[in-house]
Amino acid sequence: LNTAMHRSHNRLLSCFKEVGGDVWSLSTIAAEEVYTGYAFEILPVTNTAAVGLSSALYSDVTRQTLISVEDGAVRFRYDGGDPTSTTGHPISSGTLFNLQGLNTIKNFKVIAQSAAGATLSVTYER
Repeated sequence: LNTAMHRSHNRLLSCFKEVGGDVWSLSTIAAEEVYTGYAFEILPVTNTAAVGLSSALYSDVTRQTLISVEDGAVRFRYDGGDPTSTTGHPISSGTLFNLQGLNTIKNFKVIAQSAAGATLSVTYER
C-alpha cells in the first residue's frame, strides 16, 4: 500500500512493508520531484547592469531552473530588487544551483562582481 503526499518540492512516500509473518512496518522516505529540461540559454553577465532570465523561455509550466556560473563571480537577488557588484547573494564561478518556483525565476536578477564579467548556463525545467 503506497500513499504520496506533496510537501514543497519533495515528495514523501509512506510505504507499508512486511517484515515477517503478519507484522508490518511503516517507513517514510523522501524522494526528489523529477523535472524535465525543455529550454536552454547562455546568459552573458556584465558588471554594468543587472540582468534577468529570458522571459521568452519560461512560462506557467516552469518549475525550476538549473544554473551554472562560469568565467567569474556574480551576485544575485530574487526579491524584485537589483543586485550590484557589492550587494546581493554572492556566487563564485564553478557553482551549480537551482531556482525553484515561477515567481523566483521571474524576479531573479544577476550582475557580475568584476569588469571581467561572467556567463550563466541556464536549463529551464517543467
